[in-house]
Amino acid sequence: MGHGVILALLLLTANPKVNEQVVVTAKTGSTEKTETIDQAVMDKFTILSVADLFEFFSSLSLSTRGPGGVQADVSFRGARGNQVGILLNGIPLNNAQSYHHNFDLPVAPEDLESFSVQPAASGGESPYSFSGQVNLSTGNNQKERYNFAYGSDRYYHVYAAQYGLSYLLEGSDGYKDNTDFHTTNVTWQGERNGVRVFTAFNRKDFGAQDFYAPYASHEKTETYLVSSTWKNLTVYGIRHDDTFLLDRENPDFYRNETRTVRSGFRQEFELPHNFFISYDFAANSVSSLVLGQHNDHQLTLKGATLLQMGGWTLRPGIALVNSSRESGEWMPFAGMYRWIHNYRVSLEASRTVRLPDYTELYYTSPVNQGNATLQSESAWNVDLSVGRAWWKGTLFYRNESRLIDWVRRGNLWHAENIGHSRVWGIEATAVIGNWSAGYQLVSRDSSTDLETKYSWHIPKNRWVLRYHGKDLSVLYQFIDTPGLSNASVLDMTFFGTGFYLKVKNAMDDRYETIPGIPMPGRTYLFGYRVNGPLISY
Repeated sequence: MGHGVILALLLLTANPKVNEQVVVTAKTGSTEKTETIDQAVMDKFTILSVADLFEFFSSLSLSTRGPGGVQADVSFRGARGNQVGILLNGIPLNNAQSYHHNFDLPVAPEDLESFSVQPAASGGESPYSFSGQVNLSTGNNQKERYNFAYGSDRYYHVYAAQYGLSYLLEGSDGYKDNTDFHTTNVTWQGERNGVRVFTAFNRKDFGAQDFYAPYASHEKTETYLVSSTWKNLTVYGIRHDDTFLLDRENPDFYRNETRTVRSGFRQEFELPHNFFISYDFAANSVSSLVLGQHNDHQLTLKGATLLQMGGWTLRPGIALVNSSRESGEWMPFAGMYRWIHNYRVSLEASRTVRLPDYTELYYTSPVNQGNATLQSESAWNVDLSVGRAWWKGTLFYRNESRLIDWVRRGNLWHAENIGHSRVWGIEATAVIGNWSAGYQLVSRDSSTDLETKYSWHIPKNRWVLRYHGKDLSVLYQFIDTPGLSNASVLDMTFFGTGFYLKVKNAMDDRYETIPGIPMPGRTYLFGYRVNGPLISY
């Protein structure tokens, strides 16, 4: 009740004299369907981890296995981590080995220029956007900037950027046994003669206590990315190395080393008369002690246009996904947009497909068994929104079939197509001055009552309240997840001249986002940041 009163007060006290312009394009549909925060907002909250950005939207949630987003699974509108597309500068980062590595993002939060979220019903640009997609876009990092922080559990954060080069060192001794982590991130980018080059490297070394099984596990990952963009053509390559020890005290008990390589290119064409077409080709290679050797490739063709009919703007489109692993899939999408009595109204629908990753297909361990006969998942997405520039309400529905999850069979978890599921929900957001609020309700009806590993630990109710002022920023979350205790998480940042103090989980709430993995209690971080030289002469 209290959370509803907060949102109602924000709506009632809002000033409607704001920019009401909405742009509809054949490429992306309506701009109001995409939620975005820019670098100015990130600076007001002094973001130290990309994981913190996912907490800004009520439609997103993270199932986190450690501090600082060292490993996290992204959920969008009740979908699991392997059903959400993750893009960096438009390049899909979804890992062919396992979606648990989708969050190995080779970028520091200070590098980002914007962070946006788009539902799958809009016919997103990523072929991995089963439920929706998240796109992180970097700035040029030409100006000199620094950010230093130190805090609880010997946490440290050292960031510097200039001339297109950025460097991040981050780590902690951990908030309990075997939760230590150390991260290195380096990016460089430049542009000459219209060609933009972006390179990135990320290394994570972390304790993985109880991540996948009740062992003192340890994991090290490395991600390498290089891309080149000229006009509307992007060519890229990504390499990801993963070394996993089930028991770091006994490394010979179980060890898996996996290398995945993806290379691809994509091109877009915005043609006269509101036509848009694109193609996206990607080739994957997986080499693993446990998964074996595998290669595949996938081609996605997409086209859309805009039409005017009876006061409505219509956006019909279709995508064809052709994979070497399965026969081609047609994925139509459509949108309808118009103003009705000073309210913007939009209705979108799409069909999406997700191929199983190689862990779901071939993984074998003392507690897990993959399944090489898995079929791809399929879904129909529908999204109805009504709103103004300062508020929006959305009804969404997703009809999923051939869902994949890990099912307990005796002492083992087996990967299986568990059946059908219907997901529906509502979202409400409001932005008034320095305040913003968001709410999401998700309901899932499934055709199975099997004990599964991941499908059911998705927040049913989630509230997000944000405030930023001159000397203080606040982010509050209320998370109601079936099977877990409710969480009330308050983060506060106090500002001085360059200096800041962050208090995370200020109410010291004891909560979990994954069963059996408690999140850190109250922590303090003291930092200093500067845009420009550290010392002025």
